[in-house]
Order: sequence, then C-alpha cells, then structure tokens
Amino acid sequence: MRVRLTGLVIAAVAAAALTGCGSSGSDKAAKKLQQTGTQLQQQGKALQTKAEQIRQDLKDGKITAEEADRQLRAGADQITTNARKAAGQAIDQVKQNSNVPDDVKKQLDAAQKQLGDPASK
Repeated sequence: MRVRLTGLVIAAVAAAALTGCGSSGSDKAAKKLQQTGTQLQQQGKALQTKAEQIRQDLKDGKITAEEADRQLRAGADQITTNARKAAGQAIDQVKQNSNVPDDVKKQLDAAQKQLGDPASK
C-alpha cells in the first residue's frame, strides 16, 4: 500500500505540473503539492529515526512490543493520512484543468475513491 500511495502522489503531482503549463494558479498549486511531497519525505525520515529509537527502547526493555507497535502505527497512520490528502488535492487540481480528457477525469475519480478521499464521495 505504501508504494501505491507514493506512486499516486508522485503521478498526481507530475500530472498537475504538466497540465498546468503557464497558468499561475496551476503553478501555485504544483508548488504547494511539491512542498507537501517534501514534507511527506521529511515525515518519513523522522518516522524512520523514531523507529530506530523504538527498536532500541524495545531491546533495552524500556517499552513492550505492544507499545512499540502502537507508536510505529501511529506515525505510519499519520503519514498515510497526509499522503492520501495530498494525492486527493493533486487529483482535484488535475481534474479542474480543461485540457484533461473526460476519460482521464473518470480514472482520477476512481483513484480518489481508492484513496478513500472524502472529496470523492
């Protein structure tokens, strides 16, 4: 699931950037999406660092396996939520472009539904 979400975010950001050619509104949206992508990468790196600390705490007996699992899941869930939101926003930006064919917009709607994006319901 992680790879698929990452792929969707990257594809949506790229599509938003490509279809926005020349429109200042689209340029701003693409820049915001790129910033969001950078933030997601930073969150992933932070979680990786936290995971190393959790592993050490677990090894040292400072926390239980259940607590380690809870902490890691909480961080991963937050990143997943943020990635889904970013992908949904990127898809919305692409769908608003008049150069995007209707069949592509339908595919983007389907992708939003797969993401569980509230805006697609």
